[in-house]
Amino acid sequence: MISKRITSFILVLVQFSCIGYFLFTARLHFFSYFTYVLLLIALALGVYAIICMQWKNFSVMPEPKNNSIFIRKGPYQFIRHPMYTSVLLFCASFVIANFNYANIGIYCILTVDLIIKIKREEKYLLQQFPQYANYCMQTKQLIPFIW
Repeated sequence: MISKRITSFILVLVQFSCIGYFLFTARLHFFSYFTYVLLLIALALGVYAIICMQWKNFSVMPEPKNNSIFIRKGPYQFIRHPMYTSVLLFCASFVIANFNYANIGIYCILTVDLIIKIKREEKYLLQQFPQYANYCMQTKQLIPFIW
């Protein structure tokens, strides 16, 4: 049986490998105004989420830090995982600009990886924060008012 830490490490490794793939294979001259706007929205959402979360709570691992605090402000009042939404939007801009089967496949791998990571993270957050269950009933995971 693979330990929890190794599983988390693998999920993070897959996530960053997919992001790296998009960054290193992108042909920026194919970007349109739309894809640049999508890229900027993704970056702004990610930065805003980190600012609202506070750096001391930030972790790329699905397990929250022991001394972390529960955050419900900023984008967290609408979605539980704005940084994952940011990653998906960021990478979607590369897929749209450089549309091919490989990019679609890598994007699907990234999406599945993040969904698995979200499920793990939410399990840990429910254990650490009793109010998280109520928060889950009031917010969506990735897309405000939808999912």
